[in-house]
Amino acid sequence: MKRKFSEKTMNSLRLKVFGKKAVKWISSTDPLSILLRTHLLSENILEELIKLIFDNNANAILSLNLTYRQKLELVGKIDISEGVPVLPDYIVGSLRKLNSLRNKLSHNFDYEITCQQIEELYTLPNGSFEKINNGDVVETLKSYVVIIFPEILSSYKSRVSKV
Repeated sequence: MKRKFSEKTMNSLRLKVFGKKAVKWISSTDPLSILLRTHLLSENILEELIKLIFDNNANAILSLNLTYRQKLELVGKIDISEGVPVLPDYIVGSLRKLNSLRNKLSHNFDYEITCQQIEELYTLPNGSFEKINNGDVVETLKSYVVIIFPEILSSYKSRVSKV
């Protein structure tokens, strides 16, 4: 059921996820747009990971129309090998917070995103957000994207290579 993944596979996934899509989305100046696109992109990554993990069974799983949270919980509970998770806990925690903030926004279009809320998305062990917050919500969001998404895939790649 589980597959091992090569560096080439992960590089293809990076290109697919971060290619032309990222250029358009990172150029936005609207915090709501950036946050929603970030959420959509993270869901796309979760679906791609489900496809990689479950191979031929992935379509059956994805046809269940799982919510974002269910996809995250599924991927977050899978180990590449014993004790080596597909996503480390700090990434799962960060994406949970991202989903929660997105849900708040979806029910209130007048909701104002603050730098503090973006900082709270970080669960990285080194507390990177302290170095990037300059009081600008858009720049803080972009910094989150630049830090968290490569971390999802690079940590996955390094975990796979240890197996």
